[in-house]
Amino acid sequence: MNTAQALVELLKEYGVEYIFGVPGDTTMALYDALYAARGEITHIMARDERSAAFMADAYARLAYKPGITEAPSGGGATYVIPGVAEANGSSVPMIIFTSDVPITDEGKGTLTAIDQQRLLQAATKWSAVVKRPQMLPDIIRKAFRTATHVVLPEDVLIEEAQHTAIYAEPACRHYPSYRTQAPRDSLERMLDVLLAAQRPLIVAGGGAVLSGAWDEITRIAETLERRSRNGKDEVDRISQAWLAQEKRTRKAGRTCNHHLGSPQ
Repeated sequence: MNTAQALVELLKEYGVEYIFGVPGDTTMALYDALYAARGEITHIMARDERSAAFMADAYARLAYKPGITEAPSGGGATYVIPGVAEANGSSVPMIIFTSDVPITDEGKGTLTAIDQQRLLQAATKWSAVVKRPQMLPDIIRKAFRTATHVVLPEDVLIEEAQHTAIYAEPACRHYPSYRTQAPRDSLERMLDVLLAAQRPLIVAGGGAVLSGAWDEITRIAETLERRSRNGKDEVDRISQAWLAQEKRTRKAGRTCNHHLGSPQ
């Protein structure tokens, strides 16, 4: 089994169904492996790498699974940056695979050679290069845990090796995988302020959507409504309004005495 085949096996373990990308000369080994797995993973070819990255972003937002995009060396790696930066800035989990010139060609002025790791570091949480086949499983598991960028040199992709650690981290097949929580004393102080507010306003943004927190937010709103002097009809009328619109948000903000916002 070569490294490209091992990568596809790992993607299958993570339940990956779709990959968005554009082929290139350094990606042929990966495409051969994807073709062999075509009944389980569907590759969707875009017109260019920018479109592929945005397609992966949209898929992740709708499927609540990490979006996967791939691009070849050279220009392909540069073109994915807008979509990658958008996903990173919006906390949308995306994993980016870029193939690269062989490691043996580093520093030789090869036509499509570029320092992809440094290039993508500015738009991702983490960027790694698979320099040996044995490194692949651990890097892929970290990639799914943190949603990041992985460089796949062409000669490493075709290198044969025994891969014994082909398994997934189940919690990372979907998101949110591992939830974070504020310190208990901070949560208690926030609750005290909300319960003391006469006209509380909850503006739930993208972070609440991505974390699937709508049931919890609804319970908080219902609890505050029961303690509010306003009638239920008035609370429902406000909750159904498009508070994300600038004018309405500003108007609501002038009449409430505490805001609870959800950062993305």
